[in-house]
Amino acid sequence: MISLSLSLYITIESYELSNDFVYYPVIVTPVGLGERKSWIVKKRFSSFDKLHKQLSKTFTDIPACPKKTFFRMKAPKELDQRKKDLERFSNRLLAKKELYNNTYLIEFFEIDKNVPELTTKEYRSVIPKETFPVTSFLYASDDNLLIMAEKVNEEEEDTKSLLKCFEFKDRLKVEKSAEYVLKWSSKIQEEAVCIAYDSKMKTFVCGTDIGLIYILNVSNPDALNSSAPCHSLSVTSISFETIENYIITVGEDKKIVGTSLDGNILYSAKLGDQPLNCVILNNSNAITANSSGEIFFCDVKNIKAVLIYTMSIKEPILSLTISSDNILVCFMAKEVSWYDTKQLNEPLGNWKAKEQIASWGMYKHIIVIGNSVGELLFINLLTGKLNLTLPCHNEPIDYMHIDPSNGMIMTVSKNSALFLRKWPLH
Repeated sequence: MISLSLSLYITIESYELSNDFVYYPVIVTPVGLGERKSWIVKKRFSSFDKLHKQLSKTFTDIPACPKKTFFRMKAPKELDQRKKDLERFSNRLLAKKELYNNTYLIEFFEIDKNVPELTTKEYRSVIPKETFPVTSFLYASDDNLLIMAEKVNEEEEDTKSLLKCFEFKDRLKVEKSAEYVLKWSSKIQEEAVCIAYDSKMKTFVCGTDIGLIYILNVSNPDALNSSAPCHSLSVTSISFETIENYIITVGEDKKIVGTSLDGNILYSAKLGDQPLNCVILNNSNAITANSSGEIFFCDVKNIKAVLIYTMSIKEPILSLTISSDNILVCFMAKEVSWYDTKQLNEPLGNWKAKEQIASWGMYKHIIVIGNSVGELLFINLLTGKLNLTLPCHNEPIDYMHIDPSNGMIMTVSKNSALFLRKWPLH
């Protein structure tokens, strides 16, 4: 976060031509900080235009950016006018104090690099980049465990995935360096496609691309508890029934399956005509959805699956989550809809995304989306409006973990380091 005592003033006195591109040396001067020296950041016009577009996604009344021209400007008179227009645009932006905590603006003017004492670190890497690429990831905050599945080099014929469990000395915090050890690792012959963990049962489950699941006790992973051939095709999602202590999976074979901790199949039921993509538990109901937009509600009391209700929203559903006040949230490729579970006929609201949705999470009335260009978007469930956009990665955000009680959100993409970031909303 940036201290509210900071004010900046921009001067653009010249322009530079390099390799047929025009660069504007932006002189950034802190105001009200004594004899603090100015610094220079060199920017092209396209960078200013991109900054304007990013800020406009989150804030209203953003000053207009100077207009693009069809042909590239080369005449000195035109370039002189453009530098004046960009200077005026920049100062009008920086007159708005509410923009000073926006990550795009901080990085654009390099505020964190030049006035570090007035900033607090918003994010940092946790696990070294060499650990990646990953195919599945989860953080068990109650037990300070980070568990992931890593794709193994194709040269190892008998192994496709490596499961790793890191244990942290203390609960993760953005402000504090993370001390951790590799608690255990385990090779499997199949590709790990999804993983799940239950802190009550201390049980870790890995679903594979051939429908097999592995069940491990994290206290003694060397002794594999059991495995079970739950599906004939890939497992797509895993959940835990914590009252009866068993595992629920869905898969591309259109089935929902209940499995005991020792690997016995308790029930198996086909739902619909399309692959099932996700499953969540709500009281005694398992809720699952498929690629044609059908949502199935199954009663899983007494270790059985009885279909009690079906609804359709006619869009392929990637995932589901449910709020503490029983609002069902459906994530699709470029849209989010939410429903009252007591009245499922019409959605309470929906929000459409510009970029592909890659990951998702929820805390209270805030929906969090990780998109295909590496941004985090925070949508207010009550208003249906976008509250905030934060850049995090330079590729799709594949996984996230939200822990607002500890003031952070964790994000990871397949080929870059895992990051912690301060929870930005209050």
